[in-house]
Amino acid sequence: LGYASLIGMIGTGITGQQLYTGSQENKDLHELFSGFTNVCYFSTAGLAFLQPPPMHNRADGVTKLNIHRTLSILHLSSMIATNVLSGMQEDNAKLKPYHKAAAITAFSSLFLATVVIKL
Repeated sequence: LGYASLIGMIGTGITGQQLYTGSQENKDLHELFSGFTNVCYFSTAGLAFLQPPPMHNRADGVTKLNIHRTLSILHLSSMIATNVLSGMQEDNAKLKPYHKAAAITAFSSLFLATVVIKL
């Protein structure tokens, strides 16, 4: 589901950029990609938060898992901000750059978290 979220984010970003340049023909596709991304992302987040704690103590300091966990806080916060700003920008076009920045932060931090855990 994490990889599906990343793929959905790429599609959402491409179609979102087209909307920012004035091409409204892909609005439905953008909404489809963002819905797919939200379902995949928040399903993955729910599974991660609801899993039982580990049976052993985790290592302290800078580890792959600790970096991943820190990045997860960033991408969860930015995903929530992206969705909140998405609804708000319809009434206030001045919020578009903040919506875009939150979306880029969500994708970047999720991508980095995925890379870190796979190293």
